[in-house]
Amino acid sequence: ASDMYNFEGKQWSSTAKHFKTESAGICYNRIKQNIFVGGGNVYRDYYRKHCQVRSYDLMKDKWYPLPDTRLKHPNRPIMRHDRYNHNLLYIGSTYGNDLEY
Repeated sequence: ASDMYNFEGKQWSSTAKHFKTESAGICYNRIKQNIFVGGGNVYRDYYRKHCQVRSYDLMKDKWYPLPDTRLKHPNRPIMRHDRYNHNLLYIGSTYGNDLEY
């Protein structure tokens, strides 16, 4: 489960059920009001979990799958949005010595 903290209301609340992963990368897009989570480690399905990316819509309280990455991104990859094109999401990993968008 995921929890979200409301600084104005000073309380925690649970979010929609999400996929299980650990050591994933994360970034926030304030324009789209979405949180993006990608890569990370899940030991049941070694390859696929390193390549999964999900988007959480804060307004709808819902997770959406995005296309898998081409390369593996375990162990806390770095994720960020392009400054000028908010439709571009970058994910990079020192594990694979790579960067994708």
